[in-house]
Amino acid sequence: MKFIVNIRLNNAEGAMERVLGRLRARCFEVSSMSAERSHDRAHIDARLTIEGQRAAEPVIKQLEKLYDVQSLRVQFAEGGNHGWQYPVERQSEVCLPL
Repeated sequence: MKFIVNIRLNNAEGAMERVLGRLRARCFEVSSMSAERSHDRAHIDARLTIEGQRAAEPVIKQLEKLYDVQSLRVQFAEGGNHGWQYPVERQSEVCLPL
């Protein structure tokens, strides 16, 4: 199964490595990747083409739960539900102690 993940992350140390680690833990391979910072340098916009033999839904739900993930959009390229998309939009709040 091959699918494309468009992901927006906070520009934080280790954010992309956490995403890649989660994919590796679920036995998915990244066949291509491109990433760039947003104009304000607060976010990273990445596009990953992923391949694997397992179902994509569990890993997508795990990616969505990562703290640094602000938005996630998935499209199946082959071997899956071609019309399925999983959009996630998250607004983060930071609570600091007084």
